[in-house]
Parts: sequence; C-alpha cells; structure tokens
Amino acid sequence: MTKIKLNRRSDRLRCRRSADQRVWVASVCHWAVALMFVMLSAASCRKPPAVPPQSLLLITADTLRADRLGAYGHHVIRTPNLDQLARRSQQFSTCYSQYPLTVPSHASLMTSRYPDDLDMWTNRDTLAADAETLAEFLNRRGFRTAAFTSGILSFPCGLEQGFEHVTLRRKGSERRPVTELLQAAGSAGSAAERRFASADDLVRQAISWLDGIAEGERYFIWLHLWEPHMAYDPAPPYNQVYNRRQPGTYRSGPRLLMGRADDQPPLTDEEIQEVIGLYDGEVSQMDGALGMFFRALAARGEPLPLICFTADHGECLRGPRDYFGHGRGLYEDEVAVPLLVFCQSDTAAGVLVSRAAELVDVAPTAVRGLGLDLGPWRGGRDLLAPQADDVDQTARMYLGSHYRAAVEGTTKVLLDASDGSCFVYDLLADAQELNPVAVRPEDAGDKTARLRQLLAFEQASPQQTPEVAADRLEALEALGYLN
Repeated sequence: MTKIKLNRRSDRLRCRRSADQRVWVASVCHWAVALMFVMLSAASCRKPPAVPPQSLLLITADTLRADRLGAYGHHVIRTPNLDQLARRSQQFSTCYSQYPLTVPSHASLMTSRYPDDLDMWTNRDTLAADAETLAEFLNRRGFRTAAFTSGILSFPCGLEQGFEHVTLRRKGSERRPVTELLQAAGSAGSAAERRFASADDLVRQAISWLDGIAEGERYFIWLHLWEPHMAYDPAPPYNQVYNRRQPGTYRSGPRLLMGRADDQPPLTDEEIQEVIGLYDGEVSQMDGALGMFFRALAARGEPLPLICFTADHGECLRGPRDYFGHGRGLYEDEVAVPLLVFCQSDTAAGVLVSRAAELVDVAPTAVRGLGLDLGPWRGGRDLLAPQADDVDQTARMYLGSHYRAAVEGTTKVLLDASDGSCFVYDLLADAQELNPVAVRPEDAGDKTARLRQLLAFEQASPQQTPEVAADRLEALEALGYLN
C-alpha cells in the first residue's frame, strides 16, 4: 500500500489518501471473495447430492447491465463475489429482459408469461390475482417463502403473491414525505434516512429470516436489490472507488440524468464520467453485500440452494442515447441482463452458454432444477435441460402497447404497431444500434420475415390509467417515471 509522506503539500496528501482508500477497498474485496471461496468449497466438497437442490435463492438486481460485471468482461469494476459465483454456475452470455421497467419485467420473470399476456405495461400496473407466481407455486408444495425487496417493489404491486414473509410500504414514511427521502446522488445521509433499503440491509434481513429455517426445510428466498438504480448513491467508501471527486460536488438527480430537466444546463463530460463512476460504485456495493449472504449460506453447513442471479433490465449510461435511465427504448443497453444459474450438482458448472435466454425462462428453469414437474410453467424454457438444435432461441421484448422487438442470433427486428414500421439491426456489425435498416414486408428476407411475423399484433386500445396508491405514485414521480 502506498505510504503517505507528511511533509508533502496537503493536496498531494489528499490525493494519496484517496488512492490508499481505493486500494484498501480492493484489498477488502479480494479477501472477502477468497474467504467466500474457501467456505463455499468446504460446503460443496462433499459428494454432490443425489437429489436436486432442496431450496431456491432468486437474486434480482435493479437496473444492472450485464457488461458491468467482471464475469461479463468488465476489467475495472470489482465484483469478486459474483465473478466467483459465475465460475461455479452456468453463465448465459445473452439474456433478455421482457420489459425495460421494473414491475412488468418482474411480472414476466415470476409468472413465465409475456407482458401482453399479463397486460402489464408500466410501473403503475398491478399483477392480477389469478396470475400464478413462482412463490405461490412453491408455497403450495411446502416451501417456506420470503421476499426482501427494495425500490418500487417496496410497494404492493401483485408480485408479493405467495410470500409468507414480505415487508411492504403501504404508507409513506411517518417522518417526512416520501419524495424527500430520495437522496440526491452522492449526498450524505444515514441508512435510516435513505428512501429505500440498501443491499446490506436486505441481506441482513434475509440472513435473520434464514436463521429461523430448520435444517432440511425447503425455502424460496427472493432478494431484490435496489442497487445500482438511479440516483446512483453508493455508501462510503464505494462512492469514491471509481472517481476522485468529493460526493455531492456535481449536479444530479433523476430528472437531470434522464435528460428531462430543461431548467439546467446539460452535464459536462467530466460530470458524466463521475456519475458513471457512482453507478459502478453501487455495482461493487451490491456485490459486497451478496458476499456477506453467500458466506452465511455456506456457514449453514448444508447443501446449497439453487441460485439464480439476474436483473430486471439494464440502463443507458449516456453514450449514443444521450441520457441516463431506462424505459425509453428496446436497445441492448436497456434489455440485455446477466443470468447465472448455480446448481451444486451441475456437471456443466463453469460453462459459458451461448444460446440466448429470457427472463421468462427463469421460473421453469428453477422449477425443473428443484426436481418438480413444470406444471403451468411452460411460457419459457428449462435452460438446464439439453437443447436440441431446432429449439426456438428467439427472445422477445416489449415497450408500451405498440413497440416490440425480437432477437435471433445477431439479428434484431423492431416493430412499431402505431405506423406499421419495421427496422432491422445487425448486432454484430452495429453493436451500438446506430444504423437501423427500414424493411418493407415485400423486401424482408426469410429470417426478418419470420421474426416480423412473430411480432405481428394489433395495437392495443389505449388503457385507462390504473389507480395507484398515493405513496407509490410519489415514489414513481420522484424517480422521474411520471414525467
């Protein structure tokens, strides 16, 4: 570690301290993952169980791009715990969210049904009571079920169906209005003053609940982590790992980041990089919290659960879209997410799977991975089962009631029902999706025509705005979703 020379000027002293802090964080992360590896190895060195995993851990990170993890090729952001999990899992190189907003995306994940089938189009929507969720399916089969959620999923939206233990905000804070609890990016504030529970808080709650589960008792835990969602507010020391500036010294906030604040000048290039550094800091903070949970699992001394790790959607970090955020397009930035599936007895662990996956595949994969009959979970595919060459590997995604996209291989087709237009992207030659090719039906090639036919639909009639509780509306507005 760099030594600090006290006879240097104060500005150099601060710089060296900042560098020391970043090195210290890297060292902590290194030893944390080393300890986790030792404990997980000790827990799994026994003979692999002859039966499927008895329990399920589903982890969803809000707004996490796949390309911000070390396991997916990022060489700067430190995510040692998830990288270690990836080395012991089947890692899917390509996975698509069905919708670039939290509520409809999780609805598809939890039911293995597409948004048009569920009639879920916005974060205001609520999952219908008759839509069977993964938690309901497992709870009826004797699983103890618990959800530890943050962010928009802190409010009732139907996704809580089937969970015996779940903590929701049915009213705003008694201390102050909901919107005032949303801290600006980089601002100070105790954990109690933060609007949504941090990853550390949720992990501690989950560990406490798990301590009450008897050995051999089957359980399903859903852990939904708010990090790294806007407004990118990592706790110290993560708020300075990837940038040198003091927190709170730049302009930020959801409306400005999403390009909707007309009363302020645009962010400078330096500010943009600092904001991205805070997003990356939240990614590392989330990873650190998960390391704590993985160690708690290993310490139980019993076979590990089936673990599925993914995200509800991605995030635009400026670039060619010129905004931070999501829910405004079906670009890869917003719909490509990580997917790791860990099964202790899986002989294919450590394999990078090239075939495309979707979030609707997670529930049937989990159900079959637990050794249960699929039952109603037939909207998606069992990703752990051997796949024939002729199995459909097309991924579908939605935005509003009139945009749809389909991806097969490196071909992406976008259809707009409002005017019937169709655009084709070559994701290999045009990775940033800057050069769409407009295609008329009569000029479409075989693959494009087939994908277009898959997306063919009549534009839905305009929906009435659903009634939403006032506190949930306040949170949505504070996050920039209602503007």
